[in-house]
Amino acid sequence: MDNLDTNPLADSLVYTARLPISWSPRDPSGSDSEYVRVAEHNEHVLRCANLLGEQHRDRVDEESETDSALMRLEVKVNLLLELVAQLDQRTNQIPEATEVRLASGGIEWKCGDTPPALDSTVWINLYIDNRIPDAMKIPARVLTLREEPPGSNVGAKFESLGEMVQEHLEKMIFRHHRRMIAQSKAGE
Repeated sequence: MDNLDTNPLADSLVYTARLPISWSPRDPSGSDSEYVRVAEHNEHVLRCANLLGEQHRDRVDEESETDSALMRLEVKVNLLLELVAQLDQRTNQIPEATEVRLASGGIEWKCGDTPPALDSTVWINLYIDNRIPDAMKIPARVLTLREEPPGSNVGAKFESLGEMVQEHLEKMIFRHHRRMIAQSKAGE
């Protein structure tokens, strides 16, 4: 049995964070057009998250006036996005953030409510960035379920993710991993 059959986070980089997440049952015989539509939506959410997560290169010499104006504009846009996300959270009942471990092939999260059944197919609604008030909707199969009061630790493998979604997800996880390494080196 392949390690990915029992551990969706095996052999890959893992992004660990507190993120809003929920789940709902999924009919495994869903239509291809539904999965294509969901993949396009997820690609859009990840593209936005990757765009917001890109860091500007350090300027060696003087910053030009244009660069300075662009950076001020970026700060204002980020503030606007955060305010819209907070407003959306109040009106749309975004779930509480919980500890999430995300890899390109799967996810583990702490489920405080009733967890999904082992080997069930689910939709995972994951808010990947607090500046984006829209959740990724990820088709998955529950592979692990461990009682860890209060709640359960749930592990799921992604299904029918789509090539571009997979690529954007890997990019985001790698960027986070690289940032963690840089922060650990700066702390030494």
